[in-house]
Amino acid sequence: MSPSIEALTGWTPADLTGSSTAHLWHPDDRPTAISQRDATYAGEPSRGTLRLQCKGGDYIWVDVALKPYVEPDGRVGAVGSLRDVSALMASKAQAERQSLLLQRVFDSMLEPHVLLTPVLGSGGEVIDFTVTAANAIAAQAFETSQEALLGRGLSSLLGTPTDTELTARLARWLTAGEPVAVDDWRSVSRTGVDRFFDIRASAAGSDLLVGWREVTDRHEAAARLKASEDAYRSLAENAADVILRLDSHDDVVWASPSTHRLLGYLPEDLRGPIPPNLFHPDDWGTFAAAVSTLRTAGSPVASRDVRLRHRHGSYVWRSVSARRTDDDPLTSEIVLALSNIDAKKQAELTIDREQARRVAALESMFDPYVLLQAITDAHGDIIDFRYIDANAAACTYMGMTTGELVGRTVIELLPAHGQTGLLSLYIETLRTGRPLALNDYEYPHEVLSEARRFDIRAVKVGDCLSFTWRDVTERNRAAQQLIKSEAQYRLLAEHIGDVIVKAGPTGVVEYVSPSLTSILGWRPDELIGTRLRELMHRDDADMGAAAVAALRAGKASFTGRGRLQHKDGSWRWIGTVTRVIRDEHGDITATISTWRDIQAEVEAGQRLAASERRFRLLAEHSLDIVATLTLDGRIEWISPSVEHVLGWSPEQMLGRTNSDFVHPLDREWFIADVRRVAQSGAAWRLTVRVLQSAGSYLWMESMGQITTDPDTGQAIRVVRLRDVEAAHRANEQLQRQQERLAETVNGVADPLMLLEPVWENGAVADFVVEEVNAAACRYLRHDHDELVGDRLLKHVPGLKKAGLFDQYVQALSSQEPLTIDDARVHSEHDGADRWFDNRATSSGGRLVVTWRDVTQRHVVAQALDEALARTRLLAENATDVVFRTDMAGVLEFCSDGAEGLLDRAPGELIGTALMDWVHPEDRAGFEGLSEHVGRIPAVRARLRRRDGSYVWVEFTTRGLADPSGGFAGLVGGWRDVSAEVAIQRTLQDQARIDNLTCLINRGEVFRRLETILSHPPRTGTRVAVAFADLDHLKDINDSRGHAAGDELIRVTADRLRTAVRNEDVVARIGGDELLIILPGVHSLAEAVTVVDTLRKIVGRPVDGGDPSVRSTVSFGVTLARPGDTSDEVIARADRGMYEAKSTGDRVVGVP
Repeated sequence: MSPSIEALTGWTPADLTGSSTAHLWHPDDRPTAISQRDATYAGEPSRGTLRLQCKGGDYIWVDVALKPYVEPDGRVGAVGSLRDVSALMASKAQAERQSLLLQRVFDSMLEPHVLLTPVLGSGGEVIDFTVTAANAIAAQAFETSQEALLGRGLSSLLGTPTDTELTARLARWLTAGEPVAVDDWRSVSRTGVDRFFDIRASAAGSDLLVGWREVTDRHEAAARLKASEDAYRSLAENAADVILRLDSHDDVVWASPSTHRLLGYLPEDLRGPIPPNLFHPDDWGTFAAAVSTLRTAGSPVASRDVRLRHRHGSYVWRSVSARRTDDDPLTSEIVLALSNIDAKKQAELTIDREQARRVAALESMFDPYVLLQAITDAHGDIIDFRYIDANAAACTYMGMTTGELVGRTVIELLPAHGQTGLLSLYIETLRTGRPLALNDYEYPHEVLSEARRFDIRAVKVGDCLSFTWRDVTERNRAAQQLIKSEAQYRLLAEHIGDVIVKAGPTGVVEYVSPSLTSILGWRPDELIGTRLRELMHRDDADMGAAAVAALRAGKASFTGRGRLQHKDGSWRWIGTVTRVIRDEHGDITATISTWRDIQAEVEAGQRLAASERRFRLLAEHSLDIVATLTLDGRIEWISPSVEHVLGWSPEQMLGRTNSDFVHPLDREWFIADVRRVAQSGAAWRLTVRVLQSAGSYLWMESMGQITTDPDTGQAIRVVRLRDVEAAHRANEQLQRQQERLAETVNGVADPLMLLEPVWENGAVADFVVEEVNAAACRYLRHDHDELVGDRLLKHVPGLKKAGLFDQYVQALSSQEPLTIDDARVHSEHDGADRWFDNRATSSGGRLVVTWRDVTQRHVVAQALDEALARTRLLAENATDVVFRTDMAGVLEFCSDGAEGLLDRAPGELIGTALMDWVHPEDRAGFEGLSEHVGRIPAVRARLRRRDGSYVWVEFTTRGLADPSGGFAGLVGGWRDVSAEVAIQRTLQDQARIDNLTCLINRGEVFRRLETILSHPPRTGTRVAVAFADLDHLKDINDSRGHAAGDELIRVTADRLRTAVRNEDVVARIGGDELLIILPGVHSLAEAVTVVDTLRKIVGRPVDGGDPSVRSTVSFGVTLARPGDTSDEVIARADRGMYEAKSTGDRVVGVP
């Protein structure tokens, strides 16, 4: 048995070796443990989660894995492992507590809420939802009971097409994992009446929490205010706060989970004293003053804007608001709300007035909320309630400040409570604990001097009433107040995780909160009437006595920890904070204790010690070398494997620094890199040569990080070394091969040079041409031997003026590939400026340079830019179409310009997918946009008009971000670019079409011939090429003028184009030279026959012209051979044409 068992259970290996362990398993788990053992001895591996008794008597949850093995004598034994999973089981218990909490929250909600569990199809997609929890108001909305509602499918509850679409949207929201709000959702009732709802949904684990409120009566007014509400709703729906709770010492004792999403810190990272560097240096004083003011004044602190340091180092703006949880400035906790105002700060310079309006709107969103404390007479009967807390909305509603309201009584301010019977209902709620829910309650309002109707909710919280109301006379204002009312419920829900215990002066328990069951297993009624010391572990009895003594001595509170007995007999570590209630004479009348489960914290300390022992055991048996070093590199401990890998014994290395064993050429950078990385607190991973005892060096990978020695508390380095000699040699060989390949292949198609730098005074003054390919020789008009060994600037001096030379030098030093397009260089050969695309790559201290002359492309592009500029000038005066989509690409908004461009009203487009209107061939241009946040390059595509035709538009879009930085949708516009596309096509046609004959030109026909030759012809067929030259064209030009010659060329081209097949190609490649490509012929004889027919067709006089002006043409014909290039096949046809031209007007075939 391994020594780690002692860290896990307290039992030593000697305690357990040779004896049965069956008695150590929890009685409920013992049959399972025995069955698992028997299955292993029968030859089957087994695994299970059981409770194991520790030496101290308490139980822990462990994951038990057993495997059989056979001894040499044939006996079957078992080998296994134990893993502590108490934290996992605690998480499951926490989930059960959350379920109870959810039902309590549901019961206190003012609006219908349901918890939906997704139903998945065969492909894993969400096809429906099942109701797993619902409050009573939701059951009323569906005209059924809560019990009948549970387990129902959402599709069976909803029946109209709009409601079916809602199911699909809920599925998308669940997948997105972010809170979603939809206002004014339209639903058609079964009677055909339109009804409108505000819907809120947020992911709850794998489920979806959905709430709604009917706002049909608000919809008409909402339509008139839609533009301003859109901006307001977007801000409200994406708002998220960071909540911190501070104890009486102003240390953080709890942080909300949103801390990680909004600031990058885990909640546990912030527990303890607030580090000043969490705030911007200029804002720490503002925050400290706010907390100090709250401690002394007691009233809630107005929001303060401060900058907080994100974990990544950047600062974000947050608005800090704070309030105390009770009236005692010394012992009270403080709740801080850190609201995200980053966007507000960034926009303040231009939209101050608009932002002020939005902030005011947010401030008015909360419902009135008060906390009422019962007032009893001498007989203990409740006669009134006192206001002990109130939010801003309540104060505004009552026309009083918080200071004026708190301390006053309900009957004093609202005497009609006694007359209407409301006070009796409050008393009944406090007595029975049943929540009070009154809807549309008419009350003769004292403040407004008129009868108004209210929705009223009251929930017992300890010995007080949590009381909210909503004036439903004006539904629009109630919609804004609901959000803050819900925030209050969330705040209450977050404070009921601990156990609250009230005991009388003799220690007899009078009240226990329901969370007792989730922590210790007891029901509250099982502890009421007992004494607290009956649950305490006997070893912790002194803590209870100390608490009693301290509180009786006048101390306000006592904090401690100890073990309390779980209902299952186990013991759990509990942290306690106890306060006393005294009467007017100072005598203790009751104690209020808060219990918190700290079992995981205590077990964490135990696991830390076990982890250290396991680390030692793994290090001593690892094939890698493991060592611990001081921060200055001195070796304190090293694993025995060092002797096997390096030949040194551990004793020979202890006390020396790690750099003593590093290769001299690696030592300086190794020390610097490790020091730099260690100072940053990050882990390092370096490859370095390490000295062996035999004197040779071994390539090793060094991996390490800074950690804390659990025994001394000092910072140390933990390092692991791994032999990577073979991998390093393989990498070196691969690198050499890649360098040779790059030198040979990179840029072969274009001119290429291999350049060696010429160093003068420590700088590159020039380059020597080390190697050059044939294309470069042709371009520079020099032989290979003339260029190799010569200076680069001698042949291309314009590189200096163009700035290319300096960029070549930079590419050589940085070893980063260089790409320069459209570089302008002055040519020394013809004195003209030319444009080039350049590529340069550093390789082994040399530079591989390739270039391509793109002067023609530049000229065409310039002409195109000018044409586009003229078109754009016209387009800028047209009305663009502005649009917005959700994250799924569904149009949420479209401006009126769509009607003029697409002949469709915006209403026809909204609610449809944008891609539905994009031409199928253009949809690929939008791929990946759903993952891009920020500005997106312009995309051109065709949109479908009402008549089915398409119009070219250009999209200018930006990806919207949600609060977490994820993609939330697109916003942008599109404009009609049909004219620009037409110009582009015209210019493209001009670049490949001969102006006189409208045949394709020389460059285009060469490209087509190369394409035809690269694809094998149909079986049994060949490709024929005919080279044609007009006879006696010069004589016609000289005698009748060039216009007559041009007309003859044009007529000849028209006749050829009309005479050939669709698959044949006719082109003009020179003044009087034509080229014909005839695919699909079977022999040279057939090709000659076809071309001779063409010769006769073009030989007729020009229609309507002089009969003496007629075209005779000489043709050379050949068949393409396998492997022919276009130059080779044209050359043979050209040779046949010259042979035919010797007599004129005939066809010559060349095999």
